[in-house]
Parts: sequence; structure tokens; C-alpha cells
Amino acid sequence: MPMRIEFFAITVMGLMGLAGCEPGDAGNESASHGKGADADYARIFSDDVVHRMDITIDPHIYGEMSDEMTELFGGFGEGSNGPPNDKPGEPTQAAYDACEGLQRGDHCSYEDQGNTVSGICERPPQQSDGPLFCIGPPPEGGGGHKSADPSYFPVTVQYEGDTWEHVGMRYKGNSSLNSSWPSGNHKLPFRLDFDEFEEEYPEVDDQRFWGFKKLTFASNFRDNSFLREKICGDLFREADIPTAQSAFYRIFVDVGDGPVYWGLYTMVEDPSNKMLDTQFSDDSGNLYKPEGDGADWTHFSESGFDKKTNEDENDWSDVQAAIDALHASGQPSESWRAGLEATFDVDIFLRWLAIHAMQQNWDAYGRSPHNYYLYGDPSKDGRLVWIPWDLNEAMTDETSNSTPLTISLDNAKDNAPLITYLMNDPVYSEQYREALQDAIDGSYALDPLHEKMERFHDMISPYVIGENGELEGYGTLRRDSDFETSLRGGPDALIDLSVSRHEAANAYLSQF
Repeated sequence: MPMRIEFFAITVMGLMGLAGCEPGDAGNESASHGKGADADYARIFSDDVVHRMDITIDPHIYGEMSDEMTELFGGFGEGSNGPPNDKPGEPTQAAYDACEGLQRGDHCSYEDQGNTVSGICERPPQQSDGPLFCIGPPPEGGGGHKSADPSYFPVTVQYEGDTWEHVGMRYKGNSSLNSSWPSGNHKLPFRLDFDEFEEEYPEVDDQRFWGFKKLTFASNFRDNSFLREKICGDLFREADIPTAQSAFYRIFVDVGDGPVYWGLYTMVEDPSNKMLDTQFSDDSGNLYKPEGDGADWTHFSESGFDKKTNEDENDWSDVQAAIDALHASGQPSESWRAGLEATFDVDIFLRWLAIHAMQQNWDAYGRSPHNYYLYGDPSKDGRLVWIPWDLNEAMTDETSNSTPLTISLDNAKDNAPLITYLMNDPVYSEQYREALQDAIDGSYALDPLHEKMERFHDMISPYVIGENGELEGYGTLRRDSDFETSLRGGPDALIDLSVSRHEAANAYLSQF
């Protein structure tokens, strides 16, 4: 059956206008562009279609974007590890040897033509398995690791005949940019902010995109199935864990020579936007994006909890209170639990933890202290609520070159006290097992989960491989067969892995 394709275009040129909006269509303009419009999830996050997005970037602006990326990450396609066989960005053997026995993200170094290259262990952007290599700063200068976010540049957005001018667009990501740009891969994740340039262009003051101010576009980096971000987010929301909505978008980009297919992306809503309106009863609380010092909850550090709402208020008391309550000692267990639950929604965290353990995500809390948000929910007296984020590396197993959390969580370390402290408490460990059983019987039930995986796989297949699939230099696959075996038979195949995780969870629960 042919797919219905939504049309969504971005261009940085043209006059402010609303193509497709006839005179008198003010109501439609208000709904599509106005700040007060309802968030139209059914339209732009519909998951029974593959949407299309076309991006046209003025060559001068695209040049400025590229120049900034070169400053941050070095020259495009000029990876630091040498170009054997004239393949830019392909690692040398010394770069592979430097990561022997290490895990992704570990620091590494090696000698290259008399110079010492220092960096981190990574994997080429088009590989979801295979050995790690050491990637560092390019020899001619430029940053091998991101020190700042790329800047926003003005673009114009069109969708279903409507037009939004002067929209802010910037590249985003950590390892996805750090690997893709030096390797010469054009498929880069990005963000859109629809009123970023309202001061320079008053005509777009408070501009919205069908109710949304910000949107994020994930490149499906290191995900041969292209489904992890979507599937994992759905699993959390089905378990009543606040999580961003997502949908599939084809991205075409024109930088002066006509549109080129940049590949299939997953569009994800920004948690600081309408998600607070739709998944919480009060959106006035503090939203944090933890990263860096203190984000592991071993101690409080203001710098580790970046504010995404109420930024002008110099107040982190809710986070500090929760971390202090977690580390409070010398009191009865009942008092400790009461103090923690007064500042932190333990129930949501334990339900997240159960599904997180089932999913095996090496790049999230328990292994890496990031990729989550916290929201101080006013309707819960300011208690912090856990919100998962950046799920493209969940549902991985032996090919991750890391050790995800076990179902029993017995391999959680001291740098994840939210897990170890709760699991050392008999009440919370029992609650975790109940949440695990609920996941097995509910959101993680195999038959509906596999049906969804197969349905999405079939829906996006024409735009991943084949005649209309991703192009060389604009995709994340090494070969078509990696996508074809991403559900069954391949490394980290989603259906195969979900079955094995069910078995592991049932074996663990049978001990109690």
C-alpha cells in the first residue's frame, strides 16, 4: 500500500508569506503560526505516515554554518585519524589499537607521525558495531570535541503549503557531531526555534509551528533500525512516564544546487515546550537538563543542572534538596524514604528504571550521567520528576562495547547513587520488581511491541534503503542489510533483543 507523505519545507530565502493561505484564511494562519494556538500533535507527530521536510539554505548562510562547525570540530571530512586508501576520516590501525580493551567514551591516545593524538574512544558514525577507535582534534587545528553549541542561523519553513520565515536552525549533538562531521557525513542532527530571530525580524514575534516553538531532529545515529528513539519513547509514555513525542521525517536540503536527500530523521518535541503543557497539569516549574558535575547525584553542583525554564531565577533549591535527601544518613529507613519522596518522585523513577534496565541503554543514567531531564512539578509540591531523553542508543547488547545495567542492577556503581541507594532499600527494591513485572505484562508485552516494530520498519523502509533510500555520504548505514536485519538476525536486532530481555527479567523475578 503506498505511503501518504506529508510535505514540510525549509528555506532561508524568499519574502515573508504564507503559501497556500488564501486571503481570509486568518484562522488557519493563527492555528499554524500563532503563539496561542493549541499544539497540533495529531498533525505533526502523526506516526502512521512518513513526513517530508525540504530545507533550502542560502549558500552564504550555509557557508557560515560550515565555518563554525570547522571551528568546533575541524574540517568536514578531515578526521584526525588519517585517510588510508584515500577515504577521509577513516581511522588508522594505531587509532584502533589505542582503544583496545577500552569502552566508548574512555580517554585514549596514540602516536601518529611523531605527534601524540589524544581523544576519546568512538565508533565510525555509520557503524553500530565493530571495534572502537581513538578520535582526537584534527592535526591542523579545530576542535575535536565540542566546547560550545553551534549557533542558530535564520531559515524559512514551509509545511503543507504554509510558510514560516526567519526560523532559527542549528546543529545539535555530542558524539553524533563529533563523529559525523570529521567523517564527512552530511546527516547531522539539528534543532529549530521558530521565534529565535524575532528581535531582528519583528514580523515573526512569538511565531509558532502549529503550536510548537522548538523542535529537535535526531539523525538516528548508531541505530540501524531507525526505530529506537520512537519505540523507546513510546514504551516510557505507555508506562505513564513523561517522555517527548516523536515522528519520522524525510529531510531534503538545498544549499544552492537543488534539493538533496539528507536521510530519514526522527523529529522529537523539545521538553521545554508544549510537553510541559500536555504531560503535566502545571507548566510553571523548573526544568533542568543535567550534564557534567553533579549530574550523577553523587553531590550537588549548580553547574551540572542547566535550567531550561525560569532561567532568570537564581534558584536550584529543589535539586539541592532532593540530592541532600538522597544522601541523608543516620536516620530510620522510614524517615529517609519520607524525606526523599518529599523532594523526588521515586515512583516514576523506579518505573523508568525498570524499563531502562529492560532496554539496556549504555548512554544514560547508571552508565553515563546525562540524557535525562528533571522537572520540579508544582502540582506535586515541586517534587522532581524524571524525564528520559536521547534514546537512540537504547536497546543495545553485545555490540555496544560497554556493559549496560543488568536486570538485577547488581552492576550499578557508586557513581549512580539514585540506583544503588534505592536498590539497597527493601521497600524500593520490591517496588522496582513490581515495576519490572508491570512492564513485562504491559508496555513491554512482546506481541504488541513486535507488531509496532514491524509496522514502523515496513513504513520507513522505502526511505532508508532502495531507490528512494539514503544516499552515500548522507546516511547512517554501512550497508542495506544492516537495516534489513535490524529486527531479527542482526547485531542488536530489536525483536531478538526484546525476547532475550524478557527471558532475563523473568529469570530474575523468579528468584523472589
